[in-house]
Amino acid sequence: MPEEIAPELVLLADRLAAASVGRKLLPGRSVGASRSDLVRSDYIRLLNEASVLAFSTDSRARMLAYDIVTHSLALRTKDGPGLIHSVDFILSRLANFPGRRLLRQNHHATFDTNPGSAVPLLLEALMRERENTVDGFAHAPTDFQLDFFRALETQTAVSISAPTSAGKSFVLGQHIIRKVRAVPGCCIIYLVPTRALIREVMLRLRKELADSRLGGVAQRCVPLPAVEGDTPNGLIYVLTQERLLSLLHVAGESFRMHLLIVDEAQGVRDGSRGVLLQTGIEQALLRCPKAEVVFASPLIRNPSRFLELFTDSRGHSALERHSPVGQNFILVESDRVATTHLHFSLLRHGPRVPRGFRELSADFRRMGSLQQRAALSVAVTGENESCLIYSNGPSEAEDLARRLILLRPAASVGQEVLDSIAYIEEHIHPEYPLIAALRRGVAFHHGEMPASVRGGVEDLFRLRKLHFICCTSTLLQGVNLPMDSAPSPP
Repeated sequence: MPEEIAPELVLLADRLAAASVGRKLLPGRSVGASRSDLVRSDYIRLLNEASVLAFSTDSRARMLAYDIVTHSLALRTKDGPGLIHSVDFILSRLANFPGRRLLRQNHHATFDTNPGSAVPLLLEALMRERENTVDGFAHAPTDFQLDFFRALETQTAVSISAPTSAGKSFVLGQHIIRKVRAVPGCCIIYLVPTRALIREVMLRLRKELADSRLGGVAQRCVPLPAVEGDTPNGLIYVLTQERLLSLLHVAGESFRMHLLIVDEAQGVRDGSRGVLLQTGIEQALLRCPKAEVVFASPLIRNPSRFLELFTDSRGHSALERHSPVGQNFILVESDRVATTHLHFSLLRHGPRVPRGFRELSADFRRMGSLQQRAALSVAVTGENESCLIYSNGPSEAEDLARRLILLRPAASVGQEVLDSIAYIEEHIHPEYPLIAALRRGVAFHHGEMPASVRGGVEDLFRLRKLHFICCTSTLLQGVNLPMDSAPSPP
């Protein structure tokens, strides 16, 4: 941890996180769980310290401040307006305006009946929001989003590294809108690593363009060259590296591009596909040397390397470590003696923080690995929650889904699920394995499935019509889905 953070504060924050996770996330009956209860004075100290840490420029200090307010809110909501307004103020100081907006939505009654804190604090929060206000943005962005947007405004080459939850996609969407408005007939290429991500990006861009009254901008996901005068309002390609190479070949000398966005740019190191990605980027920039280029990656140490590799080091690079959302890493181990007991511990800044044993109904010691994962997933996922479970391949994802079906009671499903089942029966096969899974609120998702079926699974999960998706890395690279918990195998 940074030097300015006292070790005893870290230990106190660990106890807070352990208490929050133990009460809200862990399944089963507690059996000798380690004590981490805090008294009211501990919460007061933690929130006071968080308000100071929020001033820091060190990402770890800011992450600790955010950690404190989220776990405090999870445990002490009954404390009423005082706690909620304190959290609101600290989120403003952190410039976490998306988080603050969600807080106000969830506790709107408190803000309606109790407008809040002392006037100086209200003024500080108001000024902090004003500093981050940008014309065209519906809401104030975070500090990272603001810096990223300004860099795109002034530089022709930008490479950014940040957590997947930092809001890179939102800023890229706003920059695309700005570019389309500024350049008549603008041609933009948005590179993504997988076919599964093409649909995600196209749907998001379509909505953002429509919200900005730019519905006439053409979008393509196939390497079909533009005919001059055919797309006067602009053209956006969303392509994989293979499709970019096809477009370069088919378009020949007529290839044009004003902006190239390389999402998940770290893919250049991925063997043969990385070679294709690097070749596509080099050829596109060679034909259009005046085009802007943006590289976006999740938490790589050297984002400037892309500028060195493709632009002779010109441009701007930045590394952001602070994430505006909270994460809990929970380690699970089976007990050597009691076969129905699991030991949980929280992975924090240093040593594990033990949360003791929980007794569940399943006999974990006598299960295979996949059966353990299925049983644990069911145990940690509430009836109104959803869960994403990663697998090592398509066959494992389908096998895990079959095991989940056996643990799920028969229940009625929504009309959206029934419509999806009817589509699969008619267009794929009446006995396609996904049908039985969907009837129990379960699905699998991998690259060998038909694209229309994969897209349907994603839509159902977004609508919260499914409780579980057993997936491969097709959902790991940038596809955004609502997720309440994601257990790892014991």
